[in-house]
Amino acid sequence: HVRIEDLAVIFYILASIDEEGTGTITIKNNMLSFWDVDADTLYKLALANTQRLFRGKVQSMASVMTEILSHKLDEESAQEFYDMMVGEDDMIPMYICTNTIKLNGAGVILYQGLLQEFADRVGSDFYILPSSIHELLIVPKQEGMELSELEAMVQEVNATQVSREEKLSDHVYEYDAKEKELYRIKEGKWIAGVCTGMAEYMNLSVTAVR
Repeated sequence: HVRIEDLAVIFYILASIDEEGTGTITIKNNMLSFWDVDADTLYKLALANTQRLFRGKVQSMASVMTEILSHKLDEESAQEFYDMMVGEDDMIPMYICTNTIKLNGAGVILYQGLLQEFADRVGSDFYILPSSIHELLIVPKQEGMELSELEAMVQEVNATQVSREEKLSDHVYEYDAKEKELYRIKEGKWIAGVCTGMAEYMNLSVTAVR
């Protein structure tokens, strides 16, 4: 695996994918030795293949809830629920970021251009809440938003709703659209950059990784 702050990039072999599910094999260090492949090469291949096979997907929380309820409610009721969700004055815009099969979808955080395109569309920097290894929650930055509350929410959900095997992180990340950089933050401060970390690991310039 490759460490990036408190996250870990783990590599898999896609053994099968069909209507019954997806089968994968975890790549171990001894496999790299047998294949005579280094982790840098593996990372580049894995990222290219993952982006090609499992497209990233960003969807509003309201539309996700509408999809879920549309299976249980008639069209008119589902539309009413959607309108209520987006119309609440105290509602915080929130988006779900994953891949098309919603399996190990948190990896889309590394997809080239995905985070920047989202920032361009919403017109602001944003926070990333590590929901699980399968998905991320994205919250555009707003005036008066308390980082401590977001982090407390992540930690509570991890402790009560997410299994140990599917836990991603207890920390909130922030994406800076101007710098095109993703940071882990704590108490309102940037700790380190994901792009910087990957650049150091791959021996590339930060600009190239961005």
